[in-house]
Amino acid sequence: MIGSGIIEGVVSAVAFGAGDFSGGRASRHVGGMVAAAGSQFVGAIGMLVLLVVVAPPAPAVGPLLIAAAAGMFGVVGVAALYRGLAMGSMGLVAAISAIGSLVLPLVVSVVAYRATLGIGPLLGVACAGLAGAMASGAARDSATRSALLLAAGASVAFGLWYVLLDLAAQADPLWALTT
Repeated sequence: MIGSGIIEGVVSAVAFGAGDFSGGRASRHVGGMVAAAGSQFVGAIGMLVLLVVVAPPAPAVGPLLIAAAAGMFGVVGVAALYRGLAMGSMGLVAAISAIGSLVLPLVVSVVAYRATLGIGPLLGVACAGLAGAMASGAARDSATRSALLLAAGASVAFGLWYVLLDLAAQADPLWALTT
């Protein structure tokens, strides 16, 4: 039997992949900022409805401010990702933008929380870094280089979003996500 963590991971990967693909396609027609704003609006409405239905007590202001900072990085990451996807090389841009989502939280875990990483996460980071370096070496024209710069910006922004969201969610995950 497949564990629920594996199923949740696959569902999450499909959802993120579908969102990246749809956002990149939409960005080609309406622009990266409009597509990012639309996705954030739809997500905000869904989260507000869920917050009203579940109605958890509001946390202190500090975690909400951290969640708001996380949200700002999330918006910057989505806007940079969608603009980069609209420029072409969708697979390359999506892969590069995902690296920071992986590496930055791991680095914070090791530095701030003194976590120890096993061989699996270390090999994963090494493979992701190598793949990103190899893929970015194929950038010959300025449009591809610009898309890679946007992907790198999205990578850092997404990594910061995960780190700050995790910190804010310690008070209440639903409030952190909604904020």
